[in-house]
Amino acid sequence: MARRRCEIDERRVSLSNAQVAQLSGGTAYRATTLQQLADVYATLQQQIGFDTIKGDASTGWLRLAALAVSLAALAALLINRRLPA
Repeated sequence: MARRRCEIDERRVSLSNAQVAQLSGGTAYRATTLQQLADVYATLQQQIGFDTIKGDASTGWLRLAALAVSLAALAALLINRRLPA
C-alpha cells in the first residue's frame, strides 16, 4: 500500500467545519501534523472527560443466572411434564 499526499480544499473544509462547530455550539479544530492531532485529542479528552465509578457489578450476572435457571425449569416442565427432583 503506497502513501499519497492528499491535497485538501481548505476553503470548503474550513467553511464546513466552522459551520458545524457554530451550529452545534462547539469548536472547530484543525491539525496538519501528528503533534497537533495529539494536542486536539488531548483537548477533547479534557473537555469530554469521564468518571470511573466503583460499585457492585454482580447484579447483571445474578439476573442472567436467574433467567437461565427459570428457562431450564420451564424447559424441564415442558419436556418431562413435571419438575426435576
